Amino acid sequence: AIQYLINEKKIPVGGTSAGCAVLSEYIFDARHDTVISADALANPYAEPVSVSKSFIKIPFLANTIADQHYSQRDRLGRHLVFMARMAKDFEVPTPRGIAADERTAVCIDKNGNATVFGSGNAFFLSASSRPEFCEATKPLEWNHNQKAVEVYIFQASLTGTPAFNLLQWPANKPNEYWFVSNGQLTRIKK
Repeated sequence: AIQYLINEKKIPVGGTSAGCAVLSEYIFDARHDTVISADALANPYAEPVSVSKSFIKIPFLANTIADQHYSQRDRLGRHLVFMARMAKDFEVPTPRGIAADERTAVCIDKNGNATVFGSGNAFFLSASSRPEFCEATKPLEWNHNQKAVEVYIFQASLTGTPAFNLLQWPANKPNEYWFVSNGQLTRIKK
């Protein structure tokens, strides 16, 4: 029914928390409870780290995994693990992520233009490489010369902050680069 509304009726569809998560092509399905960043980074194949494909297909969100309550619940590291698992398990060459803080929404129009509403930040992640090491019981290693993931950050506003078109991710320099060394996430601001 949701896919019908998207494809045929062209009705806007959205969700909060898990309702948002299922809109991206890949999802953290929480099949075995939730997972915190430290545990996921220490072992990308720990039982709670369960990534699968969504039952909804939205072209603008192909090869993408969403996460919510981002800064408030320190979900940055686990989001990178989800993207690493997409690259390894599903052979996604360039996994992407979209995340929003609480009280923040990323709205995408019919042309793929993203606008950020609310009071927090929205994060757009794009991997420039595959992880060097993503195995069970070992910490994640995803360094790629300290530029494993490009991160674009947009501060939301009540009137909407334009981000970019999801069909053409920015060619300009990101706000930050993120990388993981021995299970530790590092952020480098530009």
